[in-house]
Amino acid sequence: GKEGAIALGSALSVNTALRSLSLEWNQISDSGATAIAVGLKENPSPALTTLKLAHNGIGEMGSEQIFLALQAKSSILTALKLTYNDAGNQGLAALAESLFVTEGREVTLTNLDMGHTHAGASGLTAVGNALKSNLGLRHLNLSYMAADSPGITHLASCMRCNASLVKLNISSSKVSASLCSAIASSLEENRTLIDLQMGYNNISSHSLQAIIAALSSKNRTLTV
Repeated sequence: GKEGAIALGSALSVNTALRSLSLEWNQISDSGATAIAVGLKENPSPALTTLKLAHNGIGEMGSEQIFLALQAKSSILTALKLTYNDAGNQGLAALAESLFVTEGREVTLTNLDMGHTHAGASGLTAVGNALKSNLGLRHLNLSYMAADSPGITHLASCMRCNASLVKLNISSSKVSASLCSAIASSLEENRTLIDLQMGYNNISSHSLQAIIAALSSKNRTLTV
């Protein structure tokens, strides 16, 4: 529970050995997530590279603190799992900031699992903008976000500029005609994506034709 997570946060502030930590299904809530984030930020020589916090009742505040920890210059986290939590726009805005490369800070995150997470248009738009310049993230799971909005469409359109992501999962995301158009347009320019998962979206044959056309004429890397 959250009490254990708070104690664990203190231990993480001085940890120099533990590399992988899974706390899934423990209901640590925002307070527990915040304690873990503080521990990671306060450690000048962290060892943790993998953190799994799925199914923990973490809301916008806790998610924001976890992503703020990624912005610490000392952070070496490469894999983060936050599925079945509620990051919201506030959390995704902090995520976007952590994905931007800034002077004196290396972006180490390569694998991010945010499936079954609630988010709005502004948060997804911010993440999309960050993906334009991010050169580290390789696997991104945004499945089951029920985000049929301008935000997910904007994120898809930003993929034309991304040069690192190799796997994107937007399964069961209420894919619309406008989103399919954005995906098709991005696939004409993108040269790194090799795995695009779009299952359980009930895509119309007309929308699918645009993606097929992009794959047939321009894209030489993707397997859907």
